[in-house]
Amino acid sequence: ASSAASDVYKRQDLISRKYKDVNFFFSVWCPPIKWKSNNKLNGGSLKSEYYDEYAQYLLDFVDAYEQKFGIDIYALSGWNEPDKLASLGGWATCAWSEEEMAKFVLEKLRPAMEKRGHSDMKLVYAENAQWKWAVDFINNSLKKYPELVDPNFIVAGHGYSTRDENVIPFEEAEKRNVHMWQTEPVSYTHLRANETSQD
Repeated sequence: ASSAASDVYKRQDLISRKYKDVNFFFSVWCPPIKWKSNNKLNGGSLKSEYYDEYAQYLLDFVDAYEQKFGIDIYALSGWNEPDKLASLGGWATCAWSEEEMAKFVLEKLRPAMEKRGHSDMKLVYAENAQWKWAVDFINNSLKKYPELVDPNFIVAGHGYSTRDENVIPFEEAEKRNVHMWQTEPVSYTHLRANETSQD
């Protein structure tokens, strides 16, 4: 037990002393399963009656890390690969529709961030599994909910797409000067192997 505690303090000291110039980005893949529609770690969706609780849960997470390690969290995402198909994978997931994610951010998460002193933290949005899925999700979301855009709003997608025609910009984000991230890349070797298998 003392060895484990010592390791924690060493990590805390290392982060506090050496990584002040690092931007920390945290992605919380899945809400607690008791708040989900299927009571499972993967698949399902967040029940709307727990939107308030999930917003507080995310900010409790931020506060705990910032207080424990003396860091400022630069950016936060409350989802990972929210597409219904991706959410059937074997990892922690939660499906979000365009409407669900937008309403959660606008009505619950962003007001909670403001109230708890995190209004300057970046919010990373979407993070769909395939780039083309992210393009559609983000373009549709920004058309329907332009009020999502503020100076701390970032849109993101993952690079799991092997077709050149799918590697396209987020047009609606570009129009609004929104920062765009690729939060999970895929290696060129992996892409070429997939392309070869599809030929």
